[in-house]
Amino acid sequence: MWKLELILEEEKKTLEGRLVGNNTMDSIGDECTPLKHEYDACFNKWYSEKFLNGDTTNECREAFKKYQACVKKVLQEKGLTKMITDARPAIGSTFAEDEAK
Repeated sequence: MWKLELILEEEKKTLEGRLVGNNTMDSIGDECTPLKHEYDACFNKWYSEKFLNGDTTNECREAFKKYQACVKKVLQEKGLTKMITDARPAIGSTFAEDEAK
């Protein structure tokens, strides 16, 4: 168990080092970028402060749902939804459209 604690502590330090500044990518749609940054910040905070300390409670579900809805809208507007849906079996994806609802 002691080795696992050391590994988790090193992972936490590495992640915290990456969180200095805003180094997140923008979203596929400009209108979704603020939602993506909100979700990224929530996830990174949860991961470094909670998950690595054993708390697996999903605190970012609502931020993710808002971002996901925005991305789905942009994909639909750009005509990419069908292409993505058609590609899923070829890449072995198991995601269902209603899975995250």
